Amino acid sequence: MMNWLGHLLGLDDFASIDDVKVGLVAPWASDRPALVLFAMVLLTLGTVVFYLRAQHHGSRRTRRLLAVLRSVLLCGMVLILAEPVVTLIRRERQKPLLAVVIDGTESMNQNDALSSEDRAALRSAGGTTESGTPSRLEWVKSVLMAEDGATLRALSETHRLRMYVLSRGDRLVEISATDADGDPIGAPAQVAQIEATGSVTAIGSGLADLNRRHPSHRIAGVVMVSDFDQNAGVRASGEAARLGRPIHAVGIGPRTVTDLSVDVQSPPMLKKDEQATIRVHLRQSGLTGRTTRVQLLARRLGTGAGESDEGKYLPVGEPKFVELSDPTQDVALTFTPDREGSFRIEARAEGFDQEVTQRNNHASREVQVCDESMKLLFIADKPSWEWRFVKEVFQRDPLIGKQGFRTFMPTVSLRVRRSSDIYLESLIQPRGEFFQYDVILLTLGPGSRMVTPLQKMLKEYVSRFGGGLVILSSPFQKPGELANMDLASMLPVVLNPNAIRRDGEFAIQKTAAAQQYSFMQLGNSASEDTEAWANLGALPWYQPVSRLHPMATALAVHPTDRTVDGKEPQPIIASRRYGRGEVIYLGFNETWRLRRLYGEKYYRDFWGKMIYRLGLSRAMGAQKRFVVRTDRRQYRPGEKVVLSAEAYDANFEPLDIDSLSARRMVETPQGFASDTREFTVPLRRDEVVYETSFTVFEPGRHRVLVADPIAGGEVEVDIEVMATSAELRSTVRNVGLQESLATVTGGRSMELSEWNTLPSLLGDTGMWVTREHRLPIWNTWFVLLGGLVLMGTEWAIRKWIHLR
Repeated sequence: MMNWLGHLLGLDDFASIDDVKVGLVAPWASDRPALVLFAMVLLTLGTVVFYLRAQHHGSRRTRRLLAVLRSVLLCGMVLILAEPVVTLIRRERQKPLLAVVIDGTESMNQNDALSSEDRAALRSAGGTTESGTPSRLEWVKSVLMAEDGATLRALSETHRLRMYVLSRGDRLVEISATDADGDPIGAPAQVAQIEATGSVTAIGSGLADLNRRHPSHRIAGVVMVSDFDQNAGVRASGEAARLGRPIHAVGIGPRTVTDLSVDVQSPPMLKKDEQATIRVHLRQSGLTGRTTRVQLLARRLGTGAGESDEGKYLPVGEPKFVELSDPTQDVALTFTPDREGSFRIEARAEGFDQEVTQRNNHASREVQVCDESMKLLFIADKPSWEWRFVKEVFQRDPLIGKQGFRTFMPTVSLRVRRSSDIYLESLIQPRGEFFQYDVILLTLGPGSRMVTPLQKMLKEYVSRFGGGLVILSSPFQKPGELANMDLASMLPVVLNPNAIRRDGEFAIQKTAAAQQYSFMQLGNSASEDTEAWANLGALPWYQPVSRLHPMATALAVHPTDRTVDGKEPQPIIASRRYGRGEVIYLGFNETWRLRRLYGEKYYRDFWGKMIYRLGLSRAMGAQKRFVVRTDRRQYRPGEKVVLSAEAYDANFEPLDIDSLSARRMVETPQGFASDTREFTVPLRRDEVVYETSFTVFEPGRHRVLVADPIAGGEVEVDIEVMATSAELRSTVRNVGLQESLATVTGGRSMELSEWNTLPSLLGDTGMWVTREHRLPIWNTWFVLLGGLVLMGTEWAIRKWIHLR
């Protein structure tokens, strides 16, 4: 009975109707039912008078029948105008959403030499392929479509399935569940469309995209089928935790092979003549007990003509012999650069004949060696605890020191400013000096001191030259003055001209986006991070703003106060990309409270990571005014390379030349080829950007050197032309990431051969919910049919008795 009633009313999958309510929704009738009744009575009386008093054709019984028909018809029209609706209070079953994500990257095209046991397990799960050595994707598709997709059909009975392909580095690609005509095609037909064409595996980015697609849906979980060899995008475990739903990780590919891989970790900036520790990360399987030789090498980039070691990797220090005892091991090597400039350091581990590939036995990265310090400028109105402790921390920092820290404070007397090295005598400096700073800290003070030339230079410093700017609020600032200035357009927040400082203790709350910013993660673990921020204690005040800028990200917010819309929490720490640089805003200046119990440990951690993030993201040293870039660092044979150089003179003004000279060399087994390919880079746009393109064909490393007409040397970038995709460099499944995703989210890690156990594992997680369903009855087919029947019957009777 319930099913029949549901189909009659156009409702599916409901168990019962708990209540029925009838109401009128027309504006004139919804609150005045007496008016509707009065109109119906009035029309009925008029009809009775017309037929029984004014008409004399036909018998009295016939006229009574006509009066009834006309009264019913007119009352029905009144009801239609009043728009009656029936509200059904009903129970229905709601299916949760289940996202099925299938790896569609090139690594899934690999043909693994599986053991007989693994093959038998896959065949027992329904995996049958025509190929003798099927690829990973062929195994996946055959298992998923076994018995015409029985497992997928079982899952669709309890869940709303959405199928995605992980084939892009920035988002998932959803597989349409319908054909061109809009008819459903079924999950097996969706699986048949999947191809392994993606060039990178970005699991973290895929999970972030899934979180954006379904922020308000009730997602039961995620089923991910992959080899989990992530090589691009954001950290997968962090995005999995943000998603907050179980991830059932289904693995394909060998768990272990005989292989040794190398990764090198180094600070991006090193000081000349100071020893630095370079960590080499070794990852091995099937080689326990063997010994390998690890050697560190370095090559100077952009050495210019006349250098005997141009293009050559030279050994750095003595090699280390490492016994491979664990799946992952760290080896510490030292590097003491004796020259400044750009270097590429490479770690090489001696390979073994049994390895499936030796392409991953070496790894490299580019570092900058400078003789000068990072340059930090702190602009403040008056001394504060924040200013004192920031100065203290960075004057002892090896990359900044006393030579790199400078400050301007107008309240300090001119005599002191002239006698002390750390003070600037004047805030307005020559362009060549001002744009040399790597990071600028600014405490918002009275707007009258933010002169227009400084604002223009700050905007150019951040947007064009990629500088880092940190804005700290002051309890004495006047945001109303700053809100109307040009500098306000750079901020991550929109200032309120009428705002005043808000007093009252509160503890800041970190947002989910803070996980993507290193300076918001204090200590070495999540528990230590929580303890460190708790050490900040209750803050006594903050400066409120109107709202967060649409292009900004809030990293910490007030626990209760809201912005002008009454919904968005007040941002306390926020970040925003502005042009090529970044601006970070703090709505207070009391991070020194992080020193309360632990000294400067967490205080240094916070400010050090922030300064390095801002300062090391831009070109260092002389390259601040002469920056050479390529659109990518890795290419395939036949692809086009776009080379650009942004060049200024010593005063950071455009160069007065139309093109730059450049050359390119290709690495051979004996080293870089001596025959160079010379070309020019013409001026293209904005009077400072020189750009050209060329096609690369030879696999290997290519050195591209562009001559700097001011410094007289060359600036180099290296590119790599790969005959094989980065997806094919690893032949083993990343079991660690697979198990981590399942463990962090409360899901399960399983083999592809266990695919048919998913329905019982997930179960029926649907829930019965009570909902109201409004059915308008005034515009339905049976109301129209009833009206036509009444009018037709009355018309026929009137004709029969010859009544006009």
